[in-house]
Amino acid sequence: MRLLVQKKYEAQKVKRAVSNEMCNLSHAELVKIPILEISKYNVKVLDLHNNSISSINDTFGRLKTLIKLDLSANKLTTLPSSIGQLFKLRSLTLYDNCLTDLPISFGRLSKLRYLNLHNNPLSEELKAVTGCCFTSKDCQKCAVDTVQYYKHKMRMDRKRKQEITEYSERTKKEEPTPFFEADIGRPISTKVKKMVQDIEERLRK
Repeated sequence: MRLLVQKKYEAQKVKRAVSNEMCNLSHAELVKIPILEISKYNVKVLDLHNNSISSINDTFGRLKTLIKLDLSANKLTTLPSSIGQLFKLRSLTLYDNCLTDLPISFGRLSKLRYLNLHNNPLSEELKAVTGCCFTSKDCQKCAVDTVQYYKHKMRMDRKRKQEITEYSERTKKEEPTPFFEADIGRPISTKVKKMVQDIEERLRK
């Protein structure tokens, strides 16, 4: 019953906040984002600044119509990987949060043209990429450089995974199959393999 009342309250709050493809939930004392309710309105602009949001559910990727998103002055420590599904996003404001890094899926935000990360405890590596975000021009450069940085990380990650897969497949082909593994037709544990190797070594002696 309590959950139903809370959902009804969230639905009413979002409905009041929506106008002309914009949803203004700034200063709304939110600790979590009512993603499901917001997604019903296909908003292009979402303002969530000055709340107490510390984390975002991975269903955030549902908000695919977003062009402009303001999450400044919250308590965010991470962003969900699903943010990479917001392919239309052009402006993202994240100043005054607790972010140290961004998800690798950030590399998919090819349309992003404005990114403000001012006053976040970013890692030294990321800070070197983003630079300072004092002016609008700084934020435009930050957006382009940051997306390129994570796009490169995505390519490197794919390459690394491919190399691991290829190495694993090559190793399987080269590895001899113990006599009873072939008979049983299923993999054997490393512990059992070691026992067999020890027995075979003793027999050779």
